[in-house]
Amino acid sequence: MKKNILLAVIQALLVFIIIGSLTYFIKGHFFYKYLSLIFGLLAGALRFFTASLLDSFLPKNKKF
Repeated sequence: MKKNILLAVIQALLVFIIIGSLTYFIKGHFFYKYLSLIFGLLAGALRFFTASLLDSFLPKNKKF
């Protein structure tokens, strides 16, 4: 569970920075229509839910 949360936070921050940088270079504003914030939070939430779902379905002794 802690690993899922850590990976979700790291992915959310990376998506936030990448999309914010892209909108800054294209439109000249880091928080253009809050795209970086929205997509960063969405990516982190989806990462956490899918990782938790896979942890619940995979057997405990066999993980890839």
